[in-house]
Formats: sequence, C-alpha cells, structure tokens
Amino acid sequence: MMRTTKMMTKMMTTTTTPRTRGAWSSSSSLSASRWWWSSKAAALTSHRQNVVFAPKESSLRSSSSSSSANNGGGGGGGALKPRQRRKRTTVHVETYGCQMNVSDSEVVASVLTAHGYELVDFTTQRAAFGENNATTTTTTNMPEVILVNTCAIRDKAEERVKTRLRQFRSMKSQVPPPHDSSSSLVVGATTTTKSANATVIIGVLGCMGERIKGELLKKDAKGARLADIVAGPDSYRDLPRLIENAILSNSSSSRKEKKGERIIRDDTDGNTSPSSRKRFEPKITETMNVELSTTETYSEIFPMRRGRVEDMSTSAFVTIQRGCDNMCAFCIVPFTRGRERSRDSASIVEEAKKRFYEENAREIVLLGQNVNSYSDKTCSAEESPSSTTITAAKTNAVYAEGFKSVYVPIRNQDYDFAKLLKDVCAISPELRVRFTSPHPKDFPDNLLQTIAKTPNASKLLHMPAQSGSTSVLERMNRGYSREAYLNLIDKAKAIIPDVAFSSDFISGFCGETEEEHEDTISLLKQVQYEQAFTFAYSLREKTAASKKLTDDVPEETKQRRLAEVIETFREVAKEKAKGEIGKTHLVLVEGVSKRDDTKATGRADNGKRVVFMNEDEKSKKGEYAEVRIREAGVNTLIGDFVKKTTAKAFYEANGGRAWYF
Repeated sequence: MMRTTKMMTKMMTTTTTPRTRGAWSSSSSLSASRWWWSSKAAALTSHRQNVVFAPKESSLRSSSSSSSANNGGGGGGGALKPRQRRKRTTVHVETYGCQMNVSDSEVVASVLTAHGYELVDFTTQRAAFGENNATTTTTTNMPEVILVNTCAIRDKAEERVKTRLRQFRSMKSQVPPPHDSSSSLVVGATTTTKSANATVIIGVLGCMGERIKGELLKKDAKGARLADIVAGPDSYRDLPRLIENAILSNSSSSRKEKKGERIIRDDTDGNTSPSSRKRFEPKITETMNVELSTTETYSEIFPMRRGRVEDMSTSAFVTIQRGCDNMCAFCIVPFTRGRERSRDSASIVEEAKKRFYEENAREIVLLGQNVNSYSDKTCSAEESPSSTTITAAKTNAVYAEGFKSVYVPIRNQDYDFAKLLKDVCAISPELRVRFTSPHPKDFPDNLLQTIAKTPNASKLLHMPAQSGSTSVLERMNRGYSREAYLNLIDKAKAIIPDVAFSSDFISGFCGETEEEHEDTISLLKQVQYEQAFTFAYSLREKTAASKKLTDDVPEETKQRRLAEVIETFREVAKEKAKGEIGKTHLVLVEGVSKRDDTKATGRADNGKRVVFMNEDEKSKKGEYAEVRIREAGVNTLIGDFVKKTTAKAFYEANGGRAWYF
C-alpha cells in the first residue's frame, strides 16, 4: 500500500538544456578497489511498446511540444485527428493520493503537451463581498479542461475527490465562454448560460476512475454529471482522444438532437441496476477508457516535472513497476492498477540520468505498487539467454525466508531489483536513491546485501507490517506471520548495521480483537520505527475482505485503536530520537526553512527532516552539509552546521556511512 497524502501538482511546461551524460567515474582520486562505482555507462537500449494515441517516441522524449501523433491503432478505435484550434486548449491537472499518482500526472503532462495542449495552474480565489461577509469564488481564468488524478484506497479519499468535482461543477456555472473578451463575470451574481455550462471539460483519472467507471458519467436528477471523461491508470495515451470527443460532443449535441440523429454518449438514465451496469459496461467508449493493461509501463515517455529547473524539488520520482499481484484481502490496488509488470531497465536508468544531470535532482525515489518485485525480462531475452525464471519450487530464491504469495513469481534473476538499484546508484555518489512501496516478502538476502554495500542507497527501509498479529495477517492474506516478519527485521539489522524502518498499519480490520490489536502495539514497541503511516480500515468493493469477511469492528473502536497505535508510535519514536543527539549527519539540503529564512532544511539518510542555521547561505539547495544534531523530535532534528561537503567525500571519510559520532 503506498502512502497517501493529498498533493496538488501544478503542471507547467519545462524546457531544459541537455548536459553531458554518463556514469560518475571521472575522478582519479578513488581507486577501483575502494569504490564500487563503475565508469561503464548503462546500455540505453530503446524499448518500444504498442503506442495508442500517442506521438512518436522521439517527440515524447523531447521537452518541446509536438502535436504529431502516432497513427497506430488500438485502445479507443482509430487514430486521433487533431482538431483545428484558434488557440491551444488549456489543461489543469490536480493530483490526489500517493507518489505514483504524482508521477502519473507527470506522464499525463507529457502526453498532453506532445499533442499541443497548454498546461496551466488553476487556483481558485475567494473574496468577501456584502454586509454578511459572504464569500464568492472568482473563476474568470478557469481552464478549458480540468483533470483530477484520484485515489481509491479508502472511502474518505474518494469522498474528498467527489467534493472537489462538485466544486468544479459549481464553478462552471460562473464561467464565460473561453476566449470571448466581450463576456464578463458579475461577481456574487449568477450570470450563466447553457453554452457556458458546456464549455469546461472535467475529467477523472486514476484509481477512482478505474473503480467507479461509468458511474462518474451518470447524470443526476438535475441533468449534471460529476465528470465528462474518465481514464484509468493505463489509458493516459488515450486522453487526447477522450478530450476531443468530449469537446466535440458538447458542441454538436444540440445539432444532432434537432436532426434526430443518435448521440453516442457515456450517459445513463439510471434505469438499469448497478450490478447489471458494471457487468455489461464497456471499458472503452467515446469518453471513457478504463481498460487495464498487462504490458503498459509508459517506458518511452519522459514524465514532465513542473516549473523551471532551478525551482524543481531536489527529489524526483521514477516509476519502475506498475500493478500488484499480491491480492491482500483489504486492498483495492490489484483491481485499479492491474497485474504486475516491470519497465525495462535501460529506460529507467536513462530517466534517472536525465533527472540528475539535466534537472539537478539529487535524490531519486524509485516507485512501484510492489517496487521490489521488479524484474527486467527484456534483459533476459536480449542480453542473458541463459537467464532462469522462478517456479513454484524456487520461490525461496526470490522471497525472504518464511514469506509466500498467492502467485508463482516470474522473475529474471539476472536482472532483479537489487541489480537495478545498484545501476541507478552507480550514476553518481552524489545521488541518493530511495524506493517505495515494497512488500516485505521481496527483501531477499541479495537485496539487503546490495543496500548494505551501496553507500548512496538509503538505509531507511519501508517494511509494511499492516498488523502485528499472525491471525490478522492470515485474514489479510499477507503471506507471512509475525515471527517471519520479525526474523526479517533482525536479518536486515544484521546485514545493514545502520538500517532504519518505516511501516504501514491498519487498525480495525475485519474481526480484529483487543488481543490482536495489542499484538500490533507490542510490534511497534519491539521494532521501533522511524516513521509509521496509520489508517483505520475502510472496506473496499471487489476485495477478498468484501466478499469473504465482515467489517464488524465499530467505527468508534477503529478510531480508538488507531489513536492508540499513533500514540504508541510517537512515544517510542520520541525515545528513540534521543539517540540522534550528538550524531553528525550527511544532510541533503532541500532549501530555506519556511518558518525562518535564516535556517536551511533538508533530510538525513534515515528520512528525518533536519533544520539548521544557514547564515550567509553557506548551504544551498541540492548541496550536502554536515550537521551535528543537538535536539531531536519525532519527525524533525535540530542541528548545527559543521561544514559543506559532498556525498562522495563524506562516504570516504566515514566508511560508506551517512553519519558519524
């Protein structure tokens, strides 16, 4: 389960000047015997897939906008014919949910920009008017298309998005027709027309769209629907076609109705039952594409990061794997993201190099729904003919001891996640590499050993436990016991001396007793996590729990247990943080502190935020600093600046460690 936090991405077009690429190795001061980084550049072989409604690979690789489209068929039934526009159509992309959604929104930005759309930021402004101090939203600059990338992991996440969609619908009634300078907005009054209402296209992308599908296109009693288009996570190449169809449908529906022609729409009058609608509902229509793919990885599309290079975050997401086969009883992800498939390693390393050399990213976060199950099967076919795949009898070769799954893993042992992690880290010692979200079963010994031997591979490991009770884990279909999980924790500590852990926990899962809840409390105390992401259980349709178990824990009990989990974590983490005092950490500077511009803020290798005095701006964004810690909280460390440094120099001086006493 990936950590979910609300994020809004302001997608802006970006142009960058290419710089010299290549793996770090030019310094003669490091001998090959001391450092494992190699000068051999990763082979960047081109990996192509069947392209549906997308420009050619070369145009998507470029940062410049191109409207040329690949005329290959598939997906939505024919190639998109670009509509003649007097002005580029403006699009705003708003993102909710996990890091994967943020990365997916960057893919959407690349696809739309390549088709000639203009990506803009749209911020609603509120002002007070009248004696009663009533607020009114001004929407004169509302874009022509609004796309909301959504999360479906819990019911609360979906309700938040629905509220936002209704807000956009309300705004539409105040929008004058685009590009009409004669139109004016009377603030505080309703001055709408039917044509104005039909102007703005609202689209729902991602997991919520994949889960609810055509329900989002259904009209309510007032003739309004939450969305005009719906696209699942594997259908972003098809967005230009969906948008064009929605625009053309709005402009031609009145004419067709007068002529008596049949209008093909994704409307429903609500006369059919929900079950029959879902059973027979097509996955691809004129304004909806929720077809899940077993091959789509968007590997040849460079996701577009927002803003100017100098304003970009020091951290960049790189998606390496999509989908999940684990089928945990509580999780909707396999049904909204589809089956596991891995992107080819060459395109991953190439994208990571672009982020480092051209966009000054100093931290790469490798993403996937089950990120450490990664396996590059293209290397097996092209470079390693002798490569073997894993059969049911050989699962111990890829899983941690004591772990199992509901499926037989098909892995290329010649190029697994450990090999990819090593190759990305080899780009430069100045590049810190993290990954999320993993499954504990996919931490075999070779991965732990790779992390231990690779200085710039983060030593903060996310180990989602979900529960500390073996009986609850069995009902959750997690594939391990409490004992197996703790054995993995102990093994990681033995192999990686500086290791730290974070985890996910669900309170109030089906049938959870007080004794089982106490098992989770005791696990928190025993492992002593650096970070914990905690949630009350939310029943999701289609999951095994919804079909075989009963959501019988009262909501008030869920919330009480959740509060106890959070309190236990904070108490343990606060005590553990005292051990940070006196340590000197290698800190990647992220910028100026929001609360005090005389201070800088950054992150240590263990994921902790570090704040320190930065007089005369000695440490700048994207640089490394040595910071000695003098105060320690649960999430933040306060320290004193020691000196500027480089990651390479720090690792050399401290035996590959990211801290010292």
